[in-house]
Amino acid sequence: MRNLATQAARFMAICGGLVLTLLIILIGLSVIGRSLNGVLHGWVGTVMPGLSAWALALGIGPINGDFELVEAGVAFAIFAFLPLCQISAGHASVDIFTAKLPTRVNRALQFCIDVIFAAVLIVIAYQLYNGMLSKQRYGDTTFLLQFPIWWAYAASLSGSILTAVIALYVAGIRAVEFCVGPIYCLKRQGWTYEQLRDWLGVFSGAADIDFHPRAHWSCHVFGGFGRATFHHWQFQFATGPLEV
Repeated sequence: MRNLATQAARFMAICGGLVLTLLIILIGLSVIGRSLNGVLHGWVGTVMPGLSAWALALGIGPINGDFELVEAGVAFAIFAFLPLCQISAGHASVDIFTAKLPTRVNRALQFCIDVIFAAVLIVIAYQLYNGMLSKQRYGDTTFLLQFPIWWAYAASLSGSILTAVIALYVAGIRAVEFCVGPIYCLKRQGWTYEQLRDWLGVFSGAADIDFHPRAHWSCHVFGGFGRATFHHWQFQFATGPLEV
């Protein structure tokens, strides 16, 4: 489940990055065209009217509807990056006060935060869906390019839905962690117990590790649930392993 969600989030982030790259190129070309258009209407038009008329006839100038494309593209990019940010715990946080709180309290706070995140993201996705239907029903289009506005809503909705699904998944993981505690199971086939111990000691400082060797040289690791552990660990609960 975790691998599938991460792959989907990364694919969406790549799409958002490509769109942003295209928007940067679009804005650059539009700015250059607007500057050249001003020059052609200025001293070039006075000194060399024939050249100015020929260049203007080629369509040199700002890209028509550039700001409309930027609005739609940036909206999509924002929602395209949210899934990866959600699954990698990349949201900005301030832990000046919570760093001094007990571990149990921090787990409860993190659980509440992720549940609120999930609820808000579901509401956002629902409202985007309603907005898309409304724009589609009334046939609203942009002023210059005349493309249907619901296309932009649909593009943003794809990222919003994926973010909401991942937020529910993360909230579920937090709920289990809050109830039974963070029990991580790392498996490395072919490693000796000493190799596992040394690797985990380097990874986490061995300050909060309690080793319990199991079959296939597995071990339980007790500790905080952070960005790194979310990427690399496999959960082991009373009901069996839950891969994330």
